[in-house]
Amino acid sequence: MDVRGDIIKNLLNAPGHISTDRVIYALFLCLTPEELGNLYTDSLNTATTIRNLAKKHILKRMEECGINPFIPFIDRLFSLLETVEGRQKTSISVLLYELINYLPSNYVTKLFDMLIDSPRKSDRKRAYTVPNLIWSEERKDKLWQKWNEYHEDECLFVLIQLAEVDSLLPLFKEIWESETISRSTKNKLLARLAKPYFEAIAYLRATHPISYLYGAVIAGKNLSQAEAVKLALCAETRNEFEFALWCLGKLQQWDAIMEINGQLPQLEREFEKRRRAFYGLE
Repeated sequence: MDVRGDIIKNLLNAPGHISTDRVIYALFLCLTPEELGNLYTDSLNTATTIRNLAKKHILKRMEECGINPFIPFIDRLFSLLETVEGRQKTSISVLLYELINYLPSNYVTKLFDMLIDSPRKSDRKRAYTVPNLIWSEERKDKLWQKWNEYHEDECLFVLIQLAEVDSLLPLFKEIWESETISRSTKNKLLARLAKPYFEAIAYLRATHPISYLYGAVIAGKNLSQAEAVKLALCAETRNEFEFALWCLGKLQQWDAIMEINGQLPQLEREFEKRRRAFYGLE
């Protein structure tokens, strides 16, 4: 470790005074990018406190000065990833991920490739947040590969955002009926497909009427007042009902909303009855 890094380490380990923390902070401000990088890597095996302080100052310095003074440090981190394991590997990958907005695209690509092929789900989840920065056919193919391998919600969410809509259409029914995919991700897919392929989601009218209503909003469909009311009244919970009202508003269904408003006392009693039954309160 650099001599100045040793001094900071000794101050952290020694009994302190009231202003010792401020002294240490001021000393960190004096360190060069090279010294900060050395302090971080040299503490990978030792105290967490000094490593976290070094990371904090590295992030702050990059915010002020940019990435260029830290390129040798970044290169060293990538080299270390090839040799370390366990907590050290996790610490480095997390730091690189936190630096993602400062990294040149070639480094972002390198980080993505490293994280996406990791056997650890936590690494892959970080990778899934990166492709929008480096989107390409290669990245897309890699994500489809990981989706087919792991069927992870986070991977699908990125594909829904970035992949061609035609490639998503064949997956709709399978994904919609999946018990492992979150409702928010399903709705994201519905929103992506509803306008160009409304006929593909039209079967939801019979099975998931509120979702069909949402699809109609996205696609800008005109519904009759009778159909709009019928769909909205299929809501099984208060949350679904309130979402259905939002859909009717977006569809400019004034008369349908007023018709439903006349039924509010009865509807709210029914929702409360269902809620109490669900929680065993009856």
